[in-house]
Formats: sequence, C-alpha cells, structure tokens
Amino acid sequence: MIYGVSFSDDLAVSLAKDLIEQYHDNPLELAKVHVILPTKRACLTIKNAFAEEMGEKSCLLPKLTALYNLD
Repeated sequence: MIYGVSFSDDLAVSLAKDLIEQYHDNPLELAKVHVILPTKRACLTIKNAFAEEMGEKSCLLPKLTALYNLD
C-alpha cells in the first residue's frame, strides 16, 4: 500500500492517526506493518507521533525502516 497526504498535513501525525484507527480492533496486526521512510530522522518523527497520539496508552509500533537500511 502506498500512503500519501496533502502538502498542508503533517505526514507523521496523519500516518500515526490513520494506522491507529485502521488497527484499533487488532493492535497486534499493527506490529506486522512495515513502513519505509527516507531517513532515520523520519522514523524517529513517526515514533514520536505515535507516542503523542497514544498518550498514556501503550501500543506496538509498526516496523520502521530508513531507506538506506534496506538489506
């Protein structure tokens, strides 16, 4: 699946919200999602967006990979 947002939206926040909404019934499936991002900084930004969206709740994150780390 290819994901995109409009230029006015924050990619990290939008992606985190959409994935949380999509997998709220089965959070273990979220851990099976693989998100490929351009940089390590983008991975960290997504992690922070998940933490912000979840607040005090805990969740398993999707696998986040920077493009240069692909093997």
